[in-house]
Amino acid sequence: MVHKKMYAGILAGLVLGAGLLLPARGYAAETGPQAEASAAAPTATKDVVPGKVLVKYKPSAHSGSLTLQARSAAPADWTTLSFNPATAVADKMAELQSDPDVAYVEPVYKIHLSAAAPQPAISGTLYDGDESYMKTWGKAAADLNNLGDFSTVQHNQQVTVAVIDTGVDLSHPDLVDAIVPGYDFVNNDTVAQDDNGHGTHVAGIVGANTVTGTVYGVAPGVKIMPLKVLDQDGYGDTALLIQALQYAMDHHADVVNMSLGSLVDSRALHDVIKTAYSQHIVMVAAAGNDSNHWIQNEPGQMDNPAQDTQRYAKLATYPAAYEEVISVGAVAQLPDSSYAIADFSNVGKVDVVAPGVQIDSTKLGGGYTYMSGTSMASPFVAGLSALLKANNAALDDDDIATILRTSVKPAFLHDTEQFDYVNFTEYPNNAVSPAMAYGSGLIQGLRAFQLPRLKMTRASVNFPTYQDVTYQFTMLDVHDSVVNATYGVSLEARHYEELAISRESDTSYSYGSFYNGSLVNGQVQLTTTISSNNPVYYFYVFGSWVETGEGGKTYVHRSNIETFLNRPVVPSVSLPSGEYSGAQNVTITSPYLEGEVYYRLQDASGTSYGKFTMMGGSLRISKSSVLTVATRNNSVFSEDAVYQYTIQTPASGGWGGGGGGGGGGSTQTPPTLTNGKMVYALTPARIDLLIDLNKDTKELTLDATTKEKLDVLTIEFDADVIAKAASRNKSIVIKGNDVSLQIPPNALPVKDESVPFRFQSTLKAAPGMSGYQAASPVYDFSFTVDGAPVTQFNQPIQATFTYDKSKVKDPAHLGVYVLDEQTGAWTSVGGTLNSNGTISAKLPHFSQYAVLETRADDQTQPAHDPRTFSDIQQHWAQKEIESLVAQHIVDGFDAASFQPDASMTRAQFVTLLTKAFHLERHGSATGFTDVADDAWYREAVYAAYEANIVSGVSEKEFAPSASITREQMAVMMVNAYLYATGKKLSDLIVTDEVKFSDEGAVSSWARTSVRIASGLGLIHGTPTGGFEPSSICTRAQAAVVISRMLDTLKK
Repeated sequence: MVHKKMYAGILAGLVLGAGLLLPARGYAAETGPQAEASAAAPTATKDVVPGKVLVKYKPSAHSGSLTLQARSAAPADWTTLSFNPATAVADKMAELQSDPDVAYVEPVYKIHLSAAAPQPAISGTLYDGDESYMKTWGKAAADLNNLGDFSTVQHNQQVTVAVIDTGVDLSHPDLVDAIVPGYDFVNNDTVAQDDNGHGTHVAGIVGANTVTGTVYGVAPGVKIMPLKVLDQDGYGDTALLIQALQYAMDHHADVVNMSLGSLVDSRALHDVIKTAYSQHIVMVAAAGNDSNHWIQNEPGQMDNPAQDTQRYAKLATYPAAYEEVISVGAVAQLPDSSYAIADFSNVGKVDVVAPGVQIDSTKLGGGYTYMSGTSMASPFVAGLSALLKANNAALDDDDIATILRTSVKPAFLHDTEQFDYVNFTEYPNNAVSPAMAYGSGLIQGLRAFQLPRLKMTRASVNFPTYQDVTYQFTMLDVHDSVVNATYGVSLEARHYEELAISRESDTSYSYGSFYNGSLVNGQVQLTTTISSNNPVYYFYVFGSWVETGEGGKTYVHRSNIETFLNRPVVPSVSLPSGEYSGAQNVTITSPYLEGEVYYRLQDASGTSYGKFTMMGGSLRISKSSVLTVATRNNSVFSEDAVYQYTIQTPASGGWGGGGGGGGGGSTQTPPTLTNGKMVYALTPARIDLLIDLNKDTKELTLDATTKEKLDVLTIEFDADVIAKAASRNKSIVIKGNDVSLQIPPNALPVKDESVPFRFQSTLKAAPGMSGYQAASPVYDFSFTVDGAPVTQFNQPIQATFTYDKSKVKDPAHLGVYVLDEQTGAWTSVGGTLNSNGTISAKLPHFSQYAVLETRADDQTQPAHDPRTFSDIQQHWAQKEIESLVAQHIVDGFDAASFQPDASMTRAQFVTLLTKAFHLERHGSATGFTDVADDAWYREAVYAAYEANIVSGVSEKEFAPSASITREQMAVMMVNAYLYATGKKLSDLIVTDEVKFSDEGAVSSWARTSVRIASGLGLIHGTPTGGFEPSSICTRAQAAVVISRMLDTLKK
């Protein structure tokens, strides 16, 4: 949201010196009714990854199989889009925001490990006992040494902790037995090997387990899932972190540790965090190591005291700063054995603290080493969470968070409030409070298993319909058994202040009536009335109880919470998104009588932030911009509303390439009437083509549509553009008035030479044809390179034709046909009907094409419907057979029958594939001794062989007359899928792996293809759960499988 990027500006006055708090992301001073949005606030460009953005598409834009995905696919709602790093991220965001299928775009932000803090510069500032104590002081401080009665190694083995970090040393002897499969998102492979050492150290704190049992982590035996998102230097980005979180969810991790952070609040990351939270995964993250609490010779000092004279604190980084994540700060042990916040530990949103200075753990390459940082504190909490989960699998994330907060040691922690911080000088943040530094306190393992917790559940809540709310409170032990206790309980509510840097700033929410109560047999029910009538609210409800400790000291503990949120509506903006000529005034108004309107304006010169009072205000926009606005009412922010403005200045024209976006260096001559024919010659400027080649799109579009009806269209440009597009894996799309052509990368045999390339399309009326009705004119296509015709393609070109609906009786009889210019016969190349009155087909070469409808001869009534047969009526494959017959892919056994249950030979099946994919033989291979020169299937076999779709049963034999088996068919179908999509087998993974009861009977060479074919939905198992790999394929089965393939490729 806008306010999340602005809130650091609220604190701008607290900062002395550059960069002491957060990167400058403040808002401008309040403006008058009219203001020029020109002064850009500084932005943290150093935190933005060039050449990447995260895009959230609207639900209607989603498509594709849920069982098969690219290996590096992002979560379903968010897609990582890569582009030329030379393109400004803001420009790419503005471009994408104008796409109607795009809901939201944001930069990809850098993340980094919560870097290891320095070792003490002088002696005497930290406790320094004997070596045996120092190796385990962290576990001793957190009371984690004697928990064997509560959780055993065997119990721990049922829990998986995902360590999202630099990877883990997969061969470390004290970790190797704990590691389960993970993923390396940096290098995009399944081997998440550490090349930094940080992740290995973190994993050891969670669950190292030596053979001797003398050195071990917090939860020995727990399963470690290594997910590598940081490179060897400890850097990554939010896109990789999102993928890792999705992997952890998909593979059922119980706990996630993230000893890393980003300075920037990412909406995309937060969305995925919320999803993981909804699945009750415990997420733990390091608060960060950017502060400086101890100066000069003070105990706790870890820097050079002579130069360390300013005390400052920075706020917890993301993802620790999100409410759904348990944020962990670090403590150090001082010479007097007391504990204090670690010199480096960040503050603000901190839930608990754990030991984080001079922690001994596993080292990359073997052995052990000391490291310091909140990175080391976080896995203590993750490990304790795993122990709790191992003890009681029914505990969810809220239960564990409540236990951790309730069981802390709040005493013996040095107060920070007495010290002056150079960047905390204004109320209410004129000091670093204990809650900001330590959260609830220092975790305590033994108390976590011994002290009960208060759990709140709904008894009668229907707010805001009814203002009375009733909750049941129960005191539970770690096993979820009711504890017979008599503590007093209070029901409280607090307003959630979104701009606060600590929850202790939240004020009490309005009550009409209020009741305290006491537990009876460990339970009590309390009712209160929420008296606020404001329709905008953000508050949370919880129960509290008081523990009396040694010496009569009391400690207040909270139950879990419930949040109530109803955001205000977005502001009204006078100018809708769109394209405008010249500078525009935009008026922004609030629908409320109080509050503010916040805005962010992004254009090529930078980003500016600002706000208006409830009266609203105006902005003058003189450049193409993205405007984001939000309302703040009753201290609650609305969602964002985003507007995209394209500001045009008078221009001399453009060629209209690159998807219809003009702006080139050429001025096109309009269509002209020449010799009675309307002729249009499109010659796009080379510079425009090169610019479009460098855009992050999958296609280079040449838009040759005109208002006039054309007879001849020519497009001419340098041939090297085709080679450059292929090197970027871009298709070239030619858009005409009634036809469009999609040329895949490397489809044309064109060299990287600056010689003229010319496309021409000539239209003429279709002649009368017996048995056919023309639904389009005849298109005569041609390509030439330096005047020489291009006679064959490396792979087919897809053409989409618009047909005349008024001339069509039955669209199911339509097809695309090519003229054999020697015989004068028209031959079908197939065709797929689209919903918009067009038909698509793949053209194996250029010639004359037309859309024709097959009809019975005017003089002769056919004996049967040419699309069906008597023996497939009511057959389970009738629909698919008739569809392929209409496309001229399959034929009947004779004029009246199909014989659906007859077996199919390998030659017959390959022939169907060549028809379905319009394969043509280009080479002269003759390797199969059993494929005769005059065999009817010869051309089909070698066309499929050249396309790498089929191979022989041996090097010399194809076995054309042998019946095709189900596993052979699976291999051919997957190869055909790879041919049609341009993918490699290594590009595909099956996310929901299908296992058949007879999988062991599948030949090793076919096993991968069987799984992928099943994942694609091409081939199903038998009703008994098997695959029957050696069973013979019938004619009906072959038709169904090919029909499914063609349907899959349309998605």
